[in-house]
Formats: sequence, structure tokens, C-alpha cells
Amino acid sequence: MTDTTLKIDEGVRDRLRAVAAERGMTARQLAEQTLGSLLTREERETRMRQACEELEAAGITVTEEMKQKAREGNMFARLQNLRTAS
Repeated sequence: MTDTTLKIDEGVRDRLRAVAAERGMTARQLAEQTLGSLLTREERETRMRQACEELEAAGITVTEEMKQKAREGNMFARLQNLRTAS
């Protein structure tokens, strides 16, 4: 693995260190974990489409309004929770 240096604001660096310390990890570990979990728009759309297909297969109607709200906010997590609860 090749190391890369990122320049970030001092306040962001301090926050990264504080949150990492609370979680018992290094700032590097937290940064890698957090950045590694970010999804591209295409990945989010694919996951949302899969979640919607599973919900509809379970008899739950997913409206276009729900899909739009999911794109705008954190409704995707709620759709996943519905899918898990089904």
C-alpha cells in the first residue's frame, strides 16, 4: 500500500483525532474506515434499486416520491431497514 498525504484544515484534523480516540483507533484507521465506506452515486443508485426490488418482491410499494427522498437524504437507510424487517 502506498501512503498518500492529504492536507486538511487543522480543525478537521483535531476532530478526526478526537473521534478516533473515542473509538479506540488511530486517526488513520478512522479516515480509512470512513473514506472506504463512502459510495459513489452509481453505487448508491444500484443499492437503492436492489432495495426497492426486494421491497416490491415482498409486497411493499416503493413510490417515486420515496425514491426521490432517498436520493435527497437518508431515506435509503430507512428503505434498507424496511427490507431487513420484511
